[in-house]
Amino acid sequence: MVFARTILFAAFLLFSGSSFAQSCLSYISSDAQTIGDVALCRVRHNGETRNFACQRYRDNDRIYTVLFDGGVEPKAIYATNLAGNDSVQLVWSNELSPKQISCHLSRPHIVPRSATLLGAAVCESEDGKTVPCALYHDEAARDPLIRQHMVYFDAMGAGPTNKEVFVMGRNDRAFMAELAYQLGKSKLSSGCCHQQAAAYLRYAYESFPASNVYQRAWFSLSDAARAEVKESLVR
Repeated sequence: MVFARTILFAAFLLFSGSSFAQSCLSYISSDAQTIGDVALCRVRHNGETRNFACQRYRDNDRIYTVLFDGGVEPKAIYATNLAGNDSVQLVWSNELSPKQISCHLSRPHIVPRSATLLGAAVCESEDGKTVPCALYHDEAARDPLIRQHMVYFDAMGAGPTNKEVFVMGRNDRAFMAELAYQLGKSKLSSGCCHQQAAAYLRYAYESFPASNVYQRAWFSLSDAARAEVKESLVR
């Protein structure tokens, strides 16, 4: 089982898209709305019928189905007309397009806000069922451990059913940011070395800009103090 999970994690990482990839939503109508959560789809693609994790969107005219097979780059995007003829069109596929695109799914409520999506795919649940799943990577501020959350979803798109959490190792980035934060606060309270203190607080904030603690510490400094740190770093 551990070996199987290792292969699955490797597949998520192998197919995870570049942060510079174009959003897949550019291939979907701007007024389309998400339909439910990630679901299990059985689709004929490239001459082969098999299961994919999919996310559906709908506008007034069409339903868009985005197929995932590991990573945030979809395998393909299909559109189905709602005008009675039920025709299905291939909008985009990674085999035919040179452009790299990525789709970022909504974060389920059972995953921490600090977690980022590595990808969606098809998994086998603990009870042996084929279900859609998504892997999230969490390197949170002030947390000594890096965790990954494997979330299993209802096959019909009704939402997450359960998750497994895996500890991946030490969160060295969080340790360094917290050390910088504590040093910065200590130097500020001592009344000396204000420029060095500001540099430490800037490092903590830029390491984890979503952290409320690091945000408050950095922006509690005057505009002049923050600008002085930036100038010193340029020199």
